[in-house]
Order: sequence, then structure tokens, then C-alpha cells
Amino acid sequence: MSKPTLILTRPLPQSQDFLLELSKMLGETPKCIISPLLEIRYLPENSPSSQPQALLFTSTNGVTAFTNVSDDRTPLALCVGPSTCRAATAAGFQAQNADGTADDLRQLTIQKLDPNLGKIIYVSGRDSAHDVTDSLRKHGFDAERVVFYEQRPMALSRDAKTALSNGPTV
Repeated sequence: MSKPTLILTRPLPQSQDFLLELSKMLGETPKCIISPLLEIRYLPENSPSSQPQALLFTSTNGVTAFTNVSDDRTPLALCVGPSTCRAATAAGFQAQNADGTADDLRQLTIQKLDPNLGKIIYVSGRDSAHDVTDSLRKHGFDAERVVFYEQRPMALSRDAKTALSNGPTV
């Protein structure tokens, strides 16, 4: 029996990173088709309206989007999880990991930051499952959501469709 074809549907950079890590773990590169179902489009026209005390990141896409429009790495970066925290650290930020969900990020923000020390910018995609800024405002923070990228749907590639219809896939 042949090995299954792995179909990766995350945005291209994340799919490539995953395949690289998986290949290292397996000691070989598996048969794979990368067919992103989302395209990330960065919005360079958006930038923070003022110097924040901190940036909130809920994805590596947010880190990339922010670093595309700003060279400033002085704000503290509070990150939802380890991948986002690694990306922020690699980009030159002093980053802290909330280790979980948007609610965990909100809790970390409340614990680590002082509402009197300045604005907090939530670096967001246009379509965001959780906007933590409302909750932070209720705790006295000047919090602003700034949309730095958008996610555009993409169709599954012909190669991926063919693989799904012809044999074992993962």
C-alpha cells in the first residue's frame, strides 16, 4: 500500500513551515500537496495611530503584517501562543506568551500591563474570531484594534482535488 498524500491547507508560509518541521521529525519529506485555502494580504496603509506600550498578537500573520509597516520593536509583544511568540521574538520584539486562547491573552495583558502607561494595539486580521479590546477597555485600558491584514478564501487546487479522489490522503 502506498503512503498517503499529505494535503496542507493553511496559508502558504505556515504550510511550508509545518512541512519543514514534519520533514525534520520524520527524517524525510512526505508526499505533500500545499493548497492554501486562505491567502493573506497585508494592508500596508494601516499603522498604529500612536506609540503603544504593547502590541497584542494572535497570529504569526499579525507579526509579519506589523513588521511590514513598522521598524519599531520597542513595544512589548504579548502573544496568544508559542508559535506567535517565537515569530515576535525572531522579529526583534521582547515577547511574552499567553499559552492559549484570546481570553488567556486578555488575562496576560491585564496582569502584565498598567492602563495608565499608554495605548495597547491589537494587531488584527480583518476577520477576527475574538476582539479583546472591548474587554480591555472595561478594565481601564486604552485599547485599539488595527486591521493589518485580510484573509481571502482560495479554492482547493486541482492537484489536491485529484489526490483526494485518487487515493489515501491526510
